[in-house]
Amino acid sequence: MTPADAADLSSLLKQLKSAYKDAEISSPSDDPYADPVEHVLWALLLWECTPVKAREAYKRFIEATTDFNELRVMLKADFEELLGPRYPLVSERAARIKMALNDIYNREHDVTLAHLHKAQKREARKYLDSIEGLPHFAAARVVAVSLGGHAIPHRDGRRRRQIRRDLPLGLARAGDQSRRRLRGDRPLRGLDVGPQPEREGQEESAREEERRPGEEDDEKSRLSQENFQEDDA
Repeated sequence: MTPADAADLSSLLKQLKSAYKDAEISSPSDDPYADPVEHVLWALLLWECTPVKAREAYKRFIEATTDFNELRVMLKADFEELLGPRYPLVSERAARIKMALNDIYNREHDVTLAHLHKAQKREARKYLDSIEGLPHFAAARVVAVSLGGHAIPHRDGRRRRQIRRDLPLGLARAGDQSRRRLRGDRPLRGLDVGPQPEREGQEESAREEERRPGEEDDEKSRLSQENFQEDDA
């Protein structure tokens, strides 16, 4: 991007901000120097959810505690209660929030990531990617929004649907295997996530899509041939 392009982009953003004053800002704070840990919590609430629900949940979290350390020591059940039973992936999300805050505290002896403002962008991204329970979407969003780095936050569900729609069957399967290796999809060790009906339904639908036409008929034909050979013997 040339200096002229940067100036044009800056001018465009100012015009949009002036024209759409009531537009919702998908961020926990307008302060560019806010502690990135605020953006970590916000990104965890926004992951696989809508900004409206995330903002309501973030407000409940902040009002229920005095600081992030008090939030850290809450039980997983308390997180689930603040989120509400209809919040997407409520049990897994509660587990991820607790795991991420605990991991940050164990490293920094405080629930803060203020030092990332002074770190190089590459090191900051590496640090965020290593936080237990933090999905790829959340880590990328903190880098892009809070730290001013280059990252593309993408939701896992949207990426999976795009892979399955645009790629041949073999490549789609390979894409699914690659997706499972993403940081955000790793199993949460040490915490009971509990049943996730929404995710289980998606996986079942994916398995149905992978079934090739005639696959069941081929299996029946193979079994019949084996039985016929046994009868001849």
